[in-house]
Order: sequence, then C-alpha cells, then structure tokens
Amino acid sequence: MEIYQDYLQKEMKVTNEQIIAINLEDYDFYDMRDPKKLYAYIKERLLPDQMNYIFLDEIQQCEDFPRVVDSLYIKNNVDLYVTGSNANMLSSEIATLLSGKQLFSICIGISWTSERNPRLSGWNL
Repeated sequence: MEIYQDYLQKEMKVTNEQIIAINLEDYDFYDMRDPKKLYAYIKERLLPDQMNYIFLDEIQQCEDFPRVVDSLYIKNNVDLYVTGSNANMLSSEIATLLSGKQLFSICIGISWTSERNPRLSGWNL
C-alpha cells in the first residue's frame, strides 16, 4: 500500500493531507480497533472538497469493521483501500456485508530465493 501511496503523491500530485493510512497491527493505532474511534478519527481528517485516499491495513483487527468500511465507501470523496490477512476476511458473511463494494486481490509473498533470483521461483520475467 505504501508503494501506491508514493505513486499517488509523486505521479498524481495527491497531498499528504488527502491520504489517511492506518495499520491496525501498529500499537500506535491500538485504540482504532474500536469501530467508533476508527470512524471518528478518519471522519475528522476528511477534506470535504477533495478526494481522500484511505488505506486501512489489517482491518480485521477492528471489531465490526464491515460497518466502518461501508460507511466510508458510500462517501463520494473517498477512495478506500482495505487489506487483511485473516481467514475471517473471506467468510461469506463479510462478503455479503461488503457485496458489490470489493475488488479482491490475492497476494502471495515473495521468498528470499525469489527476490534474489526470479528464475528459481518459476516466474517468467
């Protein structure tokens, strides 16, 4: 997500104020696991007359996160990016709550061997 944030800033001229990035694994954001606090934190930082780019990493750490995501998704000035690494993220209940609002992308980590020599990983680069 940081690479895309850099792209937004460098190529699309998006300002720091337009980007809200929260990693819920970071203890600095521990209080944001409460959905009301997370939503209030984001809402007070939204710029009403500009597009806001919101990045929520490891969103499953927030209880009742689908309601927070849904509330942000319906705003016209919000571009929302959400990640999670938990089997609960793929549950049918969550898929129903987020129905029509998601673009799933499965990412597979790169091993040290793959990083050093892509040919050893079976990739055709």
